[in-house]
Amino acid sequence: MTTATLTIIAISAIALGTVAALIPALRTSLTIRRHAHGGRAGAAAVPERIGIDATIAALIAQVKSGGNVVEAFEEQGGMRFATPRVTAARAEAVLRARATADESDHDIAATARRLSAACRLSEKAGCALSRCLEAAADDQRRARRTDELRRQTFAMPKATIRLLTALPGVTVLLGELLGARPIAFLLGSPRGLLCLTAGTVWYVAGLAWTRRLLGEFSARAPHSDLPITMAMLKAVLVQGASIPGALIAVGDAFAEDVGTTTARTAYAGHSVSVRAGWQARTGRIGPAGTAKRTTHGGRTAEDSRIAEDARPARLRAAGFALTRGATWHEAWIGGAGGMPADPIRDCLGEAWKHGSSPTGRLELAIERYERDKTAAIEQAAAALSVRLLAPTGLCFLPAFMFIGVIPAIVSFAM
Repeated sequence: MTTATLTIIAISAIALGTVAALIPALRTSLTIRRHAHGGRAGAAAVPERIGIDATIAALIAQVKSGGNVVEAFEEQGGMRFATPRVTAARAEAVLRARATADESDHDIAATARRLSAACRLSEKAGCALSRCLEAAADDQRRARRTDELRRQTFAMPKATIRLLTALPGVTVLLGELLGARPIAFLLGSPRGLLCLTAGTVWYVAGLAWTRRLLGEFSARAPHSDLPITMAMLKAVLVQGASIPGALIAVGDAFAEDVGTTTARTAYAGHSVSVRAGWQARTGRIGPAGTAKRTTHGGRTAEDSRIAEDARPARLRAAGFALTRGATWHEAWIGGAGGMPADPIRDCLGEAWKHGSSPTGRLELAIERYERDKTAAIEQAAAALSVRLLAPTGLCFLPAFMFIGVIPAIVSFAM
């Protein structure tokens, strides 16, 4: 073997070794680039948090331009659905990806439920989807305005409570700055310890009292489905549907969100049983669809929630009864006695009996609901301001005297 041949073999071996050594490095580089590209694509796919209102507006715009509602939801959420159907859970996932920090989980879940009901109503009744989505958007804005009004209205009572809770400490601090030395008096003498103990007792009692008042008045009331139910009825009726058909379609659209055909609860001596699903399926009227309640006292929030869940079945029952030839009173007899379906019965009754247009009455009923809600919040805030006078005079004023005024007077006198 000549020297040239050995040289060629050696060079070939070195080249092959170099290539073999570079292959893992090339694979690693390609993997890193692939992951980096995928990370950038994933980051680009993360939807911007524009808020619930803007998301619904984008959905409406895409639907009005001829787009598919499922594709619109998928695009807004940056995700793909397993089946071409908008459910409450999928709508909630989309809204959660787009919601801002100040929008709570309750807002997201409630709006998602109404959006899915709007999609089902459009599918079942054949009405324009954009109208149904606009009704859901109006309801979302209505609920948001109510929450903002509640926060603004209760801002002053809450500020008053914070001022009252800080008053004894601020008084002691001012006394020290003025040279009265109230802390030395409070901690260095039997009379001071007595004043400190009495003031602390009154102060703690005032805090507990005001917190209880604030919890009673500022507890968030659930947003009712009544206005959006009436808005959905209006959207179906505008499309030319009959009143029984609209009742059945809207009841079907909202019934899937209730979850069960029987809603039951038992607590604190209350027993509530709603058996409306069987009535809705059979069209029967009367006891099978009524809400039986055994209460000790007035109507509770749990009763209202159960009645809210029963509304879709009651609408369906009334619609089926009308199609079977029942009179208007007979169709709604199961909903009498203060059930939430009564406003709907009153709005549509004149149209059914006299043939007038029901849409105007539905619009007025929605506006009245909003006015009543606003008035209730303002009245609750005014009542809270008045009731805060009791802990102020009976608890915080004595605490202020024992901790702030008396030690300052005694220290100056000494």
